Amino acid sequence: MTATIHLIDFFSFIVLALLVSLAISVFIHNRSGTVNRLFALFLLDVAAWLFVGYLYNLFTGLLPRLLLLQIVPGSLMGALFYYFSRAVAGDGFRMGWREWLVLLPPLLILLAAGRIALSPALMGEFSGMVWISHYRLHRPKDALYVGYSIYLIAAFVAGYAVMIRGAAAQRDRKERNRILQVLFASILGQISGLVLNNLLTIVGFGQYGYYSLVPIFLSLAWIAYLLIRHRMWAVERLLEIIQNREAALEEHHRSIEADLDLARIVQQRLLPSELPSVPGLVLHALYIPAGKVGGDFYDFRWGGNRLDIIVADVSGHGIASAFLSSMIKAAFHGNGGPAGPGLLGVLDSLVEEKGAGFMFATAVCCSLEIPAGRLRCSRAGHCYPLLLRRDGEPVELKGSGRGLGFGLGPGTHQELCLDLHGGDRLVIFTDGITEAFNGERSMFGEGRLMDAVRGGRGMEPREFCGLLLGRLEEFAGPGPWDDDITLVVVDIDGG
Repeated sequence: MTATIHLIDFFSFIVLALLVSLAISVFIHNRSGTVNRLFALFLLDVAAWLFVGYLYNLFTGLLPRLLLLQIVPGSLMGALFYYFSRAVAGDGFRMGWREWLVLLPPLLILLAAGRIALSPALMGEFSGMVWISHYRLHRPKDALYVGYSIYLIAAFVAGYAVMIRGAAAQRDRKERNRILQVLFASILGQISGLVLNNLLTIVGFGQYGYYSLVPIFLSLAWIAYLLIRHRMWAVERLLEIIQNREAALEEHHRSIEADLDLARIVQQRLLPSELPSVPGLVLHALYIPAGKVGGDFYDFRWGGNRLDIIVADVSGHGIASAFLSSMIKAAFHGNGGPAGPGLLGVLDSLVEEKGAGFMFATAVCCSLEIPAGRLRCSRAGHCYPLLLRRDGEPVELKGSGRGLGFGLGPGTHQELCLDLHGGDRLVIFTDGITEAFNGERSMFGEGRLMDAVRGGRGMEPREFCGLLLGRLEEFAGPGPWDDDITLVVVDIDGG
């Protein structure tokens, strides 16, 4: 056994090292990708095949056994290339029973090679027919080598066919070009290797293995570059898709914002443009939506010496709540009777029929009869209105009544009837005030509201509303708050 190293052997080891480096690089760049994993295995298999070839050029005494050993990575090369082609073409890859059948010819080839290696007679006969002359390998054109070569050619052609079919079915231009480039690079390297090694051996000229290194390595490096570039292109494509979708979402968001702006304008027009001027009463109303479109609503009707007031709170916020509020407004103005249990019964049926899903509403209806000095108050699941007597404590008007939208029928809502005196104050509000939270998730509550009502005694209604908002901001911070806020204050003129 001799080992003489020449410059061409040094070049061969450099190529071998580069192949291993390419395999590692391809795997690292996308270790989760089937294409990259299969190509990394293919590169390592080619490197193993070349390594055995370098060995028998260095140690010519081991040539026969190393040639049989080289069949192991050589026969697996065809199966790995076919699997790789399936993955590249987008045909998917998984080891089903058909994929396992691709390994059957290499298994038969390995068994035939093993039979020669284990039989002294066959091994002696085989050894007498192989030699190397001036870096050209000569070996017998036996059935083993012919079958081995035919299998490699068939596996490569099958892989080419899979990639051609995948490219033809691919609609994405960049993806189709990538498949075609991998196909062209594969044909360049493999045809060169088959011609300079297998076919020349079969026709009797011997292998030109070293000359095939250049096209083989260039083709493999080209494919590795394409796979790594594809990974980078995939990331760029993903970023492009994300940017396009963000732009589409932003445009959609602008459209929604425009719709909400229109809905806000419509809702603002649902509220009274100005408060009615009622002899003997001083009024002020305040509405602060939690978002662009809220669910609270208030309105007035004045005529026949009677002021009707409604304050409603539709569940949720947004366009659906505003739409239901508009229907409540229409029903409020379309009903000729006083704002009492009869009106609440009509509204109950309306919300049940027109409300979407599980929508409901709460409401308070008050009728102030002027100059009789009489207050009639009905509520439907709403916060208790407060009546602050001129010389007394604020009183909650606790008439019973379930919310609107449950279809409970007539007799559901109780009406309270009270006398009014000069200096009395009626305060109607929604739960956005009492249920406002601070940073510690504590609620403003009825107690703080009562304190504000007491503290605002003697103030004008507008001034009192400012006082209450100031205390709310002091407790929960500046708005907007979690829920809509509506406040209607009516003072009975003491003069």
